[in-house]
Amino acid sequence: MRRRRPLMRAAMVGGGAYMAGKHVANNQAEAASQEQRIADLEAQQAAQAAPVAAAPVASGTLVIDALPWGEVTEVVQPDGTRRIMDGPAVTPLALELPPGEYTVRVRNPGFAQPLSVTATVKPAAVERRLLEFRRMDASDYFRRTGS
Repeated sequence: MRRRRPLMRAAMVGGGAYMAGKHVANNQAEAASQEQRIADLEAQQAAQAAPVAAAPVASGTLVIDALPWGEVTEVVQPDGTRRIMDGPAVTPLALELPPGEYTVRVRNPGFAQPLSVTATVKPAAVERRLLEFRRMDASDYFRRTGS
């Protein structure tokens, strides 16, 4: 029996060391898990506290028409920014634009001078403008020139 005691003692000491090591490992895993939960909560709170991005401004519609017809050559904002027309822009023409004031220039090859009109586009609203190219008949000519 004496022989068994040193082995038993070694088993008890080794078992105690095993249990101590297991306890330390469990505590480390629990600490890591707790740190991960804290990091997740902080990220969630930061996302909730982040300012909400402003909703996009609703655009409005500008409808340009010309009699007998016309081609929209430019759309200009008051700051001088020009809207580029994609392809031929023949009237009647509906343009989706951000709210603001615009100057629209329309030409007709049958008339010497282009026409311009100013329009204010409001969010989610439709603004209409009609331009009229007029031929000058003889009575209009004499009335304008005073002859």
